[in-house]
Amino acid sequence: MTLNSKRGEIWLVQLDPTRGQEIQKTRPAVIISSEMLSSIPMRIIIPVAKWQPKFQNRPFMIPIQRTEENGLDTDSVGNILQIRSVASERFVKCLG
Repeated sequence: MTLNSKRGEIWLVQLDPTRGQEIQKTRPAVIISSEMLSSIPMRIIIPVAKWQPKFQNRPFMIPIQRTEENGLDTDSVGNILQIRSVASERFVKCLG
């Protein structure tokens, strides 16, 4: 699969199978890898979760407000503790 993704885009990504406390299921993720790595069929991502009040005092949870441009359904957070590299085959569709 050729992945035409860009840094800062939010894509729906299949993260299973996982182990332990790794973030699970198919969910949005922000691409943070540089376009310089576009020839490699992998991307570095930050998984996104729906906002919950308990995240407010967790410095590793970065708020992302829902906008039409980013394609998120609800206010969310990027979980920087869960940064990972994933194969392009895990990308489902671009949200924004």
